[in-house]
Amino acid sequence: MILFNFRFAPSSFFRGTAYRIETVARLINEETNEKTRAERDEILKGYGELNRVEFFLFDNVGKQLGGREIELPTEVYKEITRPDSPPGARRGKPPREMPRGGSPSGGPPSSIYLKTENPPLYWYGIKMMTFEGGSSEPIRTRLLAASDSFFGYGLFFDPTAWLVAAAIIIVVSLLF
Repeated sequence: MILFNFRFAPSSFFRGTAYRIETVARLINEETNEKTRAERDEILKGYGELNRVEFFLFDNVGKQLGGREIELPTEVYKEITRPDSPPGARRGKPPREMPRGGSPSGGPPSSIYLKTENPPLYWYGIKMMTFEGGSSEPIRTRLLAASDSFFGYGLFFDPTAWLVAAAIIIVVSLLF
């Protein structure tokens, strides 16, 4: 059996803004470090209004650290409180040391994407490390973005590049 794994460079036309959420998460992480809950709430609200999604910050045991007060849907709560497994453990490989600042492959941070029915929202979550004021140890956190749009209004995924490529293929096919 042959397996294909397609990867595109960060500047690739086909990647579009597929990883825009990771960029926004890094900005939010920088701004929310060592802030009070009220300051985090305002920061998340500002980014939410700018991107037309709602942001929330939770620690890895489900305690809310920022954003409008909310009771998470069960599916989302279970996903963000699931214990981290060592890198490679899910694939049956021995764990290897995690490099500083990212995943074992050096790629974007671990993330989740799921849809809930009540309320009907699409959730995108990214694992981060957040510093509380006065503490030198980071807290494992999850930045969650909730949207009523499958694409998160371009924040989760922007299909424009793929639609343009499909249109070009169709036009070229019709010409031949």
